[in-house]
Amino acid sequence: MKRDFTLKVYKELCESINRSGYKPITVKDYLLSIPKKSFVIMRHDVDRKPENALAMAKLENSLGIKSTYYFRMTNEVFRPDVIKQIASMGHEIGYHYEVLDKAKGDYKKAIKIFEEELKKFREVYDVKTICMHGNPLTPWFGRDLWKKYDFKVYSIIGDAYLSINFSDVLYFTDTGRTWSGKYSVKDYVDVENPYPKEVNKTLDIIEIIKNKEIDKACILTHPQRWNDALLNWLKELSLQSIKNILKLILKKHTNRMRFDTGVIIIGNHVQALGIIRSLGKRGIPVYLMNDNSICIGRFSRYLKKFIKIPESIKNDESGFVKFVVRISKKNGLKNWVLIPTNDYWVYELSKNKKILEKHFKVSTPHIEAVKFAYNKKMSIIQASKINIPVPKTIFPKNLEDLSKKIHTIKFPVIIKGIVGHEFYRKLRKKAVKVNSEEELLFFYKKISSVAGPSEIMIQEIIPGNDIYSFCSFFKNNKFFGVWMGRKIRQHPSEFGTGTFAESVWIPELFKLGKSFLKSIEYSGVSEMEFKKDSRDGKFKLIEVNARTWLWHTLSIRCGVDFPYIIYKDMTGREMTEEISTKRGVKWVHIITDFAVFIKCFFKGEMKIKEYFSSLRGEKEYAVFSLDDPLPFIAEVLLLPFLWEAR
Repeated sequence: MKRDFTLKVYKELCESINRSGYKPITVKDYLLSIPKKSFVIMRHDVDRKPENALAMAKLENSLGIKSTYYFRMTNEVFRPDVIKQIASMGHEIGYHYEVLDKAKGDYKKAIKIFEEELKKFREVYDVKTICMHGNPLTPWFGRDLWKKYDFKVYSIIGDAYLSINFSDVLYFTDTGRTWSGKYSVKDYVDVENPYPKEVNKTLDIIEIIKNKEIDKACILTHPQRWNDALLNWLKELSLQSIKNILKLILKKHTNRMRFDTGVIIIGNHVQALGIIRSLGKRGIPVYLMNDNSICIGRFSRYLKKFIKIPESIKNDESGFVKFVVRISKKNGLKNWVLIPTNDYWVYELSKNKKILEKHFKVSTPHIEAVKFAYNKKMSIIQASKINIPVPKTIFPKNLEDLSKKIHTIKFPVIIKGIVGHEFYRKLRKKAVKVNSEEELLFFYKKISSVAGPSEIMIQEIIPGNDIYSFCSFFKNNKFFGVWMGRKIRQHPSEFGTGTFAESVWIPELFKLGKSFLKSIEYSGVSEMEFKKDSRDGKFKLIEVNARTWLWHTLSIRCGVDFPYIIYKDMTGREMTEEISTKRGVKWVHIITDFAVFIKCFFKGEMKIKEYFSSLRGEKEYAVFSLDDPLPFIAEVLLLPFLWEAR
């Protein structure tokens, strides 16, 4: 059987390129002037054994081929004598930088090292193109340096990863001593490889070239892997086999740095943890930003960094915008995706979207659409306009106005905020239930003195306990994600957040949801909460949230990963329709749900057997995870602090 990864096989590859009419070019050639006819960019990363690079360069020279050789700045690899010999044959020499690793992630130190090493390189050769060296064992991604700095300042015309249009040029790499890409931890490009066939051996590429199955390609080799001498060939095979095993373990358990663009989650609690896990498991770098240091998300192994929002800018809109922009510049987070987890941050990001989009990709919809979710009065009025059923609601201007309208509603009713989070901030309650006209007048007067009459709405209580969520990702009048759930238990019991829920599918909600989102030209993720009226059987809109919701991980368990859909939309990746009709999958927040049960038990509303029976079947835990155990441990230990914060 013919040995692969020998110079003899590489010669066959080069000869097939010449015979098939492809033009072999350097990276510099491509960047200066893209050829009109078929071409192959010939690139070599010299990580070790520069003498192998010299042998490969001589072979190419004998065949009239010019390539680019990227040399690392290490004692073993940076050999001026070898570099000059390769350059004398007409090959391009480039700088294979790894300065973020050397600076241990410090961007200021990294750019200084880059300047020093580039200067040293240029004493030997006038470097014009550069390329990152990716060490799979370090957490830093070298090319992230250029999110903070501009390599053109150094008279560099391009980076071999960043400056080539890989949506047009097919990328092949011999990483892992195979062409499949299976063992690539950092050696990848941002565009999915569109080639339909499996490519493993060099002979596979030779066949592709011979048959002219592609038009443009970039072929990357690592010269140390290519040996004719049997002993050296076996040594490299053994070494690479061990490395590949370690790489697979690394990819499986840490999945590190597979994405250039990271995510900053702004917020806290269970839903932030769900987003961290969803994206972090895919290898997407995730930061968490919150105004409280005590939050369970920061303990997740999938979180890269926690950033505390200073107390001084918590309610300072311009101060917050300046703060996140400064964080972006300091950490090299240009074009990272911002995902908020509560209504306050949704509104702030949408309101300042134009400013923030100069530095980030902002996942919230435009402010005009967000207002229909943020402002419950606008939600109710809009729904009524398009014939979506809503509970009877009044918006009194003052006590006198309420006295005139009080006869139009049936009791019991609730007093709640037009802007929910503002109402909660001032009263520490989501809503207040009242059972009579006298109670309503008393509580309205009391509440309006704190919250203000213009911030209050009064709404009839829909009889029944069936509260449903229609959750979707809607864009350009099309759904890219749809899932539905039913809230079964909540804390507090009447107007609280979910502690136990299950997946459902109700076609009627699909129609109502699409009608509302289309009417406000909505784009993005949302949750629409409905309650089924036991009197007439109609689903009535309660509220709209322009964000993910507390128990969104249940949708992930059912096959609709909304955080990843958001990420794909923000980064221009292909989105396909994800709709789940799965029923009966459960979600439970163990700590809060057990507290609800204890309360119900002592009231005689639930038996022990009934409670544990409800937990049977397929389920998703809000916090508990064997794969990521620390958040649950932290939640238990920090329970008194978290309970107070909530």
